[in-house]
Amino acid sequence: MNADGTVLGEGIGILIMKRLSDAEADGDRIIAVLKGIGSSSDGKSQSIYAPRAEGQLKALRKAYAAAEVAPETIDLIEAHGTGTRVGDKIEIQALKQLFGDTDIAQHCALG
Repeated sequence: MNADGTVLGEGIGILIMKRLSDAEADGDRIIAVLKGIGSSSDGKSQSIYAPRAEGQLKALRKAYAAAEVAPETIDLIEAHGTGTRVGDKIEIQALKQLFGDTDIAQHCALG
């Protein structure tokens, strides 16, 4: 089965976050701790479905640096996966640049 395109859908989800110190003080069950984020703008490009690998690589590097996490310690990547040949190819290209010549696809959960 092959797919080439985008499937639009509707859904809802919620994520409730607290400062770590507040969650600890309240005795909450802590499932995860957000250590850092990274974002970038590719500037002018073909379209939202055709990002630039350079911009994605910049965002990845900023996120790992902010979190003080070495990329080689990562076992699973939840990638956004545009569902387009060009978008997915560019995302995988940026990940390969960051992680090296490993079989990056085996570590990705596109979705």
